[in-house]
Parts: sequence; C-alpha cells; structure tokens
Amino acid sequence: MSITIDSGQELFDGLGPEVTPEEAAQGIDAAMARYKLRIEDTNSAVKTEAKCQEVYDENPNILNFLKSLQVTTTADLAGCDANIRTELYANRDSCDVEGIASARRLKVDATELIDREYDFVARVKAKLDHIALLDAKENTLNCKCSEMSAAAVVSRLNTIIALAPLVKTEGKIGFVGGTTESLREQTRILAKQVQTARNASRDARLAFERQQSAYIARGIITSANLPNAIR
Repeated sequence: MSITIDSGQELFDGLGPEVTPEEAAQGIDAAMARYKLRIEDTNSAVKTEAKCQEVYDENPNILNFLKSLQVTTTADLAGCDANIRTELYANRDSCDVEGIASARRLKVDATELIDREYDFVARVKAKLDHIALLDAKENTLNCKCSEMSAAAVVSRLNTIIALAPLVKTEGKIGFVGGTTESLREQTRILAKQVQTARNASRDARLAFERQQSAYIARGIITSANLPNAIR
C-alpha cells in the first residue's frame, strides 16, 4: 500500500534562486493544482487508514464472540457424549449406533469449525489486519509528506513572484521565506516518519511470514487440529 513520495518534493528541491519570477508565474497554476491533488490524496489516505483501524480494532470482539461459542459448542458436545454413553449402555441390543454417530458428527463439526475460526482470527487475520493498518499509516504519512512538499513549492513560487520588483532592480536574489522554510522542515520530518512507518510495516510482515513458515515446517498443533473424541 506504500507509495513513492510525490514528484512535488523533487520539484521543491529543484527550486532555487535561478527560478525567475516569469518562470514562477508560469508554474504557479500547475503547482497549485498539484497541491490540491495532494490534499485529496491525503484525505483519501486518512479515510482508508480509519477503515483499517476499525477492522483491526474489531478483532478482539470477534475473538470474544468465538470464545463464547467455543464454550457453548464444547459443553454441548460433552453433554452429547454423556447422553450417548447412557444410551449405549442402556440399549445394548437395539441401539442405533449409526444414527447416534451421525447426530454426534454435527456437534463435532460445529466444535471444530469454531475452534478453527478462533485459531484463524488469532493467528492469521488479526496479524494481517495489523499489517494492513501499518501499511495504511505509512501511506497516510507519505501523502502528508507529498502534500507538505507541494505546499512548499507553492509557497516558494509565490515568494519568487512577490520578489519580482526587486529582481528587476537588483538582479538575482537568494531568498527563502519563513513559511517556505517551515513547510520544508515539516516535509523533512514527515519523510523520516514515513521511513519509520515503512520499517514497522516491513518488520511486522517479516515476523508474520516467519511465524507462518515455522507453523508449516514444524506442524504446530492448534485448537483446530485437536480431535474431538468421546471422553
């Protein structure tokens, strides 16, 4: 989900005293249009991150729900087994073993289903949702960085345009306004935050992949694999 920092940053880095007021005036509309697009990208990224956060935060509720079902289905199966024993022992000559086994199979399947789903949410879904959230956070920071860079470009061009009268009388002028410099510094800070977020996403993904590889290679037994035998 990560993206490359917008070319606005490259444009900003290339804006120096050699940009003339005429060139700045010609480029300001395109720079402003780019800035508006970056704002839209940021707003979209923030919404996507919020959705990812919502999905991730719902996992504990899902696990609690499945845990309650585990208790119910396990108890139901245990009660079924107890009734089966009673019927087997009491009706040794006429007991419908196949019918009993068929009825028990439904409860075993229900128990295994809930166990499997609990294991999946805890071991797979929650971790993948966390990775997706980290990716979304990185993307949001990336968009904000591009937006800030685009804002700095607009600010710099406006400064150059405003200096046009002085350029006419003084020639070349090397000047960066306080607003532009502040935007540039915020861009640098966001770029570092992007890298930190990217590392966090990468580390989470690698950890998940290692866990899955170990699970497959070592044949780890989970609740979904436990046999539901009559106890």
